Amino acid sequence: MKRSIIFAVVGLIIAGCSEQQHEFRLLEPASPFDRVIADEIVEVFEESSDHTIELVPIPDDVDAPLDAIESGYADLAFASNAQPFREDVTTVMPLYPTVLHILYRRGRDATDLGALFEGASVYAGAQRSASRQLMEAILEDLDIDNVRIIEEADPELLADVFLIYMPISPVRVLNRMEEIEAVGLYEMLSFGSPLDIDTGSLVDRAVLLDPRLSPFVIPIGTYDDLTPRPIVTLAVDKLLVANPELPDAAIYDLINEMRRLQPGLTA
Repeated sequence: MKRSIIFAVVGLIIAGCSEQQHEFRLLEPASPFDRVIADEIVEVFEESSDHTIELVPIPDDVDAPLDAIESGYADLAFASNAQPFREDVTTVMPLYPTVLHILYRRGRDATDLGALFEGASVYAGAQRSASRQLMEAILEDLDIDNVRIIEEADPELLADVFLIYMPISPVRVLNRMEEIEAVGLYEMLSFGSPLDIDTGSLVDRAVLLDPRLSPFVIPIGTYDDLTPRPIVTLAVDKLLVANPELPDAAIYDLINEMRRLQPGLTA
């Protein structure tokens, strides 16, 4: 009798220590590129994990996507590490680097950012995105107010300048250029030469002033004729963040599962 009781207690302890199944609500990213990656993460979890991740749309009544995390509407979200720190949002882990891509119409003066943006039409991603915030900071710093912002609702309008943080994605970018009949119309802005890094260049200044940024070189030919030479630009991590009320055990299990599924997620 005593031995059976001991075995029962040990069984309960083992069961209590085993990993629980969790259902996570991931806020649907605003960026189309991030949305593709979110869809892939959901699919990998469906195929290979006991945990599930459900994509939930951004509510219409929130001012910023991370407000939906703070309110408990969603458990998880993607967030750029370039965005301001928020005490009520917990960082889970870095996911992947997003790279600053600046494309401008061939023939446009790109000797400096002031000349590039002066009087231009600009697409810089969704409102409150990291790339939109960067553009607004540039315009404020240079005191430029005659810029026409092209919203995501008008995707077929060919802007003079495209500015966006996104993962390196040659196939999707080049396919998109073909869809909007823009092949050959644009160049990619480079902040100097790879040899300029760590020599006090403009990129070094940006990284010094914001340590969340890092120098990044897009190799020659990555985007066909958009990259006839190496492109020196900036990168910032895309983070997975969580509602702080999410139990520590759930976050721990999620991190372990992301690490276990890393080969599939990388593919």
